[in-house]
Amino acid sequence: MKKVFCIFAYLFLLFSGMACFGQKSGRPLRYDKISMPEKLWVLCHPFSAGKAFRVSMDALRVTDSLDTEGILDGDNRGGLSDAFKHAYWMARLAMETGKGKAKWLGKAHEKGNYSAYKKGKRKGLTHLHDKESSDMDAWNNAAGLQIARDHPGASKRETMITVLNHLGTGRMMVLLKNSEGEFTGCNGNIIRNGSSEPPWESGKCLVPSSFQAR
Repeated sequence: MKKVFCIFAYLFLLFSGMACFGQKSGRPLRYDKISMPEKLWVLCHPFSAGKAFRVSMDALRVTDSLDTEGILDGDNRGGLSDAFKHAYWMARLAMETGKGKAKWLGKAHEKGNYSAYKKGKRKGLTHLHDKESSDMDAWNNAAGLQIARDHPGASKRETMITVLNHLGTGRMMVLLKNSEGEFTGCNGNIIRNGSSEPPWESGKCLVPSSFQAR
């Protein structure tokens, strides 16, 4: 019976264009465009998928608002905005759907990044997600889960303030960049993109969010 239900859930979500948290840009994607691990999460949690979508949209809205106000750096590729978005998203997701479901979706999202990397590499794409970016997302997702554990009844505004405080005190991670906005390794060498076969481990450097925030 459960298998039959999952099949109907899959067809419903596929044709209704159910959206989830996007992979690269952070924008919502149609159900038929998200990764297989994320699809599996939706199929196993059809009654939580709507909440996950609303939380994802709220995370994007709040992050965009803070970028506009100049509170965040507007950097959605390894910067403070990227770190905030993931932590806030995961904290609110845990509060709305439960910590177990939120943790699973976060891991599904990162598995999807690796799948996208392998698919993109086969197609000869050069600007792909990499291990360091995925590690950063995983760290900040975990920070968001911890915030949900420590502040289970927090409002959206309270959650936002807590995440910002965590950013300022270095309890989250970002990718190191130079003054020109180029990714660098921990020794300061510039990480160049454009290789015909970009490696999964790119050599980018993870640093505490307080380093980038100062």
